[in-house]
Amino acid sequence: MGPAPGINGIMSFVLRPWQLFLLILSGWVNRQQQEIIEFQNTQIQALIEKMGRKRILLTDDQRRVLAVKGKALGRKTMMELTTIVTPDTILRWHRRLVAEKWDYSSSRGNAPDAAGDGQEMAHHGKRQFRAAFGQHQCPDRSRWLAPGSSPNK
Repeated sequence: MGPAPGINGIMSFVLRPWQLFLLILSGWVNRQQQEIIEFQNTQIQALIEKMGRKRILLTDDQRRVLAVKGKALGRKTMMELTTIVTPDTILRWHRRLVAEKWDYSSSRGNAPDAAGDGQEMAHHGKRQFRAAFGQHQCPDRSRWLAPGSSPNK
Protein backbone atom coordinates (compact mmCIF):
# COMPACT_ATOMS: atom_id res chain seq x y z
CA MET A 1 0.00 0.00 0.00
CA GLY A 2 1.08 3.52 -0.73
CA PRO A 3 1.22 6.49 1.59
CA ALA A 4 -2.04 7.95 2.93
CA PRO A 5 -3.56 10.35 0.37
CA GLY A 6 -4.23 13.04 2.97
CA ILE A 7 -0.58 13.51 3.94
CA ASN A 8 0.65 13.60 0.36
CA GLY A 9 -2.08 16.09 -0.58
CA ILE A 10 -1.02 18.51 2.17
CA MET A 11 2.66 18.24 1.45
CA SER A 12 2.28 18.96 -2.24
CA PHE A 13 0.11 22.09 -1.82
CA VAL A 14 1.95 25.21 -2.95
CA LEU A 15 0.50 28.71 -3.17
CA ARG A 16 0.93 30.41 -6.46
CA PRO A 17 1.99 34.09 -6.35
CA TRP A 18 -1.43 35.41 -7.41
CA GLN A 19 -3.15 33.28 -4.75
CA LEU A 20 -0.82 34.62 -2.11
CA PHE A 21 -1.48 38.18 -3.30
CA LEU A 22 -5.27 37.68 -3.08
CA LEU A 23 -4.93 36.18 0.39
CA ILE A 24 -2.89 39.15 1.63
CA LEU A 25 -5.27 41.64 -0.03
CA SER A 26 -8.40 40.07 1.47
CA GLY A 27 -6.79 40.03 4.93
CA TRP A 28 -5.89 43.72 4.61
CA VAL A 29 -9.42 44.65 3.46
CA ASN A 30 -10.94 42.68 6.33
CA ARG A 31 -8.68 44.47 8.83
CA GLN A 32 -9.64 47.86 7.38
CA GLN A 33 -13.35 47.02 7.65
CA GLN A 34 -12.94 45.88 11.25
CA GLU A 35 -11.21 49.16 12.15
CA ILE A 36 -14.04 51.15 10.54
CA ILE A 37 -16.66 49.14 12.44
CA GLU A 38 -14.81 49.65 15.73
CA PHE A 39 -14.55 53.40 15.07
CA GLN A 40 -18.28 53.64 14.27
CA ASN A 41 -19.17 51.68 17.41
CA THR A 42 -16.99 53.96 19.55
CA GLN A 43 -18.52 57.04 17.95
CA ILE A 44 -22.09 55.77 18.57
CA GLN A 45 -21.20 54.86 22.16
CA ALA A 46 -19.86 58.38 22.76
CA LEU A 47 -23.06 59.92 21.37
CA ILE A 48 -25.23 57.66 23.52
CA GLU A 49 -23.22 58.60 26.64
CA LYS A 50 -23.47 62.31 25.75
CA MET A 51 -27.25 62.19 25.26
CA GLY A 52 -27.93 60.06 28.32
CA ARG A 53 -31.25 58.25 28.53
CA LYS A 54 -33.07 60.74 26.31
CA ARG A 55 -35.32 59.30 23.67
CA ILE A 56 -34.00 59.70 20.13
CA LEU A 57 -36.70 60.86 17.73
CA LEU A 58 -36.29 59.49 14.22
CA THR A 59 -38.29 60.27 11.11
CA ASP A 60 -40.24 57.54 9.33
CA ASP A 61 -37.64 57.48 6.55
CA GLN A 62 -34.82 57.01 9.06
CA ARG A 63 -36.72 54.18 10.75
CA ARG A 64 -37.40 52.58 7.38
CA VAL A 65 -33.70 52.62 6.43
CA LEU A 66 -32.65 51.21 9.79
CA ALA A 67 -35.33 48.53 9.60
CA VAL A 68 -34.27 47.31 6.15
CA LYS A 69 -30.56 47.32 6.94
CA GLY A 70 -31.11 45.80 10.39
CA LYS A 71 -33.21 42.97 8.98
CA ALA A 72 -30.42 42.19 6.51
CA LEU A 73 -27.93 41.91 9.39
CA GLY A 74 -30.15 39.86 11.67
CA ARG A 75 -30.78 40.10 15.39
CA LYS A 76 -27.72 38.11 16.46
CA THR A 77 -25.32 40.35 14.53
CA MET A 78 -27.02 43.54 15.74
CA MET A 79 -26.61 42.35 19.35
CA GLU A 80 -22.84 42.48 18.81
CA LEU A 81 -22.97 46.06 17.50
CA THR A 82 -23.56 49.33 19.29
CA THR A 83 -26.94 50.59 18.14
CA ILE A 84 -28.94 53.69 19.04
CA VAL A 85 -32.03 51.53 19.58
CA THR A 86 -32.34 47.88 20.54
CA PRO A 87 -32.25 45.21 17.82
CA ASP A 88 -35.77 44.18 18.85
CA THR A 89 -37.00 47.70 18.11
CA ILE A 90 -35.38 47.68 14.69
CA LEU A 91 -36.92 44.30 13.85
CA ARG A 92 -40.32 45.52 15.11
CA TRP A 93 -40.04 48.48 12.72
CA HIS A 94 -39.34 46.01 9.92
CA ARG A 95 -42.38 43.89 10.80
CA ARG A 96 -44.56 47.01 10.71
CA LEU A 97 -43.01 48.06 7.42
CA VAL A 98 -43.82 44.69 5.87
CA ALA A 99 -47.33 44.75 7.36
CA GLU A 100 -47.98 48.20 5.84
CA LYS A 101 -46.69 47.08 2.46
CA TRP A 102 -49.14 44.18 2.27
CA ASP A 103 -52.09 45.92 3.93
CA TYR A 104 -54.93 46.35 1.46
CA SER A 105 -57.54 47.43 4.01
CA SER A 106 -58.08 50.79 2.31
CA SER A 107 -59.05 49.09 -0.95
CA ARG A 108 -61.40 46.64 0.77
CA GLY A 109 -64.02 49.36 1.16
CA ASN A 110 -64.49 49.47 -2.62
CA ALA A 111 -65.62 45.86 -2.90
CA PRO A 112 -69.21 45.36 -4.08
CA ASP A 113 -71.67 44.36 -1.40
CA ALA A 114 -74.26 41.59 -1.67
CA ALA A 115 -76.98 44.05 -2.79
CA GLY A 116 -75.73 44.03 -6.39
CA ASP A 117 -73.57 47.13 -6.64
CA GLY A 118 -71.07 45.04 -8.56
CA GLN A 119 -72.62 45.59 -11.98
CA GLU A 120 -72.96 49.31 -11.37
CA MET A 121 -69.29 49.45 -10.39
CA ALA A 122 -68.33 47.43 -13.48
CA HIS A 123 -70.15 49.88 -15.77
CA HIS A 124 -68.65 52.80 -13.87
CA GLY A 125 -65.16 51.28 -14.30
CA LYS A 126 -65.76 50.75 -18.02
CA ARG A 127 -66.79 54.41 -18.41
CA GLN A 128 -63.67 55.53 -16.55
CA PHE A 129 -61.48 53.32 -18.74
CA ARG A 130 -63.02 54.65 -21.95
CA ALA A 131 -62.73 58.24 -20.76
CA ALA A 132 -59.11 57.76 -19.74
CA PHE A 133 -58.12 56.33 -23.09
CA GLY A 134 -60.44 58.38 -25.28
CA GLN A 135 -62.57 55.41 -26.29
CA HIS A 136 -66.06 56.83 -26.34
CA GLN A 137 -68.87 54.85 -27.89
CA CYS A 138 -68.74 55.23 -31.63
CA PRO A 139 -72.09 55.19 -33.50
CA ASP A 140 -70.40 54.01 -36.69
CA ARG A 141 -68.85 50.71 -35.60
CA SER A 142 -68.85 49.33 -39.13
CA ARG A 143 -65.52 51.06 -39.80
CA TRP A 144 -63.85 48.51 -37.49
CA LEU A 145 -65.11 45.57 -39.53
CA ALA A 146 -63.25 43.89 -42.33
CA PRO A 147 -64.12 45.17 -45.80
CA GLY A 148 -67.19 43.49 -47.23
CA SER A 149 -68.62 42.21 -43.91
CA SER A 150 -71.72 43.52 -42.21
CA PRO A 151 -72.17 44.24 -38.48
CA ASN A 152 -75.10 41.78 -38.19
CA LYS A 153 -73.19 38.62 -39.17
